[in-house]
Amino acid sequence: MDKTYSLKMTNLLELKNEIQQLPPDEIQQLAQWIQEYLGDVLDDPIEAKQKQQEDQKLAEACALVDELELGWESEWQQVAITDSEASG
Repeated sequence: MDKTYSLKMTNLLELKNEIQQLPPDEIQQLAQWIQEYLGDVLDDPIEAKQKQQEDQKLAEACALVDELELGWESEWQQVAITDSEASG
């Protein structure tokens, strides 16, 4: 096991023991704060990954349209613009 990982696990176990000594209302407040904080930390990378995947799919679709020489008629342009605006 990596030494850094072992230290982090030890710190987490110590933190767990300290938290267990807190009054229940403080534990609840801490849990709510952690949930809010971790929710923000986890949501940002997930949303970024989803956007990246959507952008990749759009790029692949555009490349396929070009490869098949379907051209960029007004309908295709409108779909591409609408999809791009919808994904942010």
